[in-house]
Amino acid sequence: MDKWEVSDCCALLPNIILILPSGTIAGQRVVYGGRCWTTISSSVGSPVGAGVIFILGPNSCTACNLIYNCP
Repeated sequence: MDKWEVSDCCALLPNIILILPSGTIAGQRVVYGGRCWTTISSSVGSPVGAGVIFILGPNSCTACNLIYNCP
């Protein structure tokens, strides 16, 4: 497991740090807290939780937000 800084696909929340599976890459879409996020870079900060890789469609915020709607 690795720590990553991620940005909210809905652009409503500040960046957070998540624990993600090893092999995660920059630009990957992940799901945490019922929202879509995009990985920015690996991080050494304190994570707020663990996310999962979005695999239900193309690797895009648009595809992810079709399933996990912005509030």
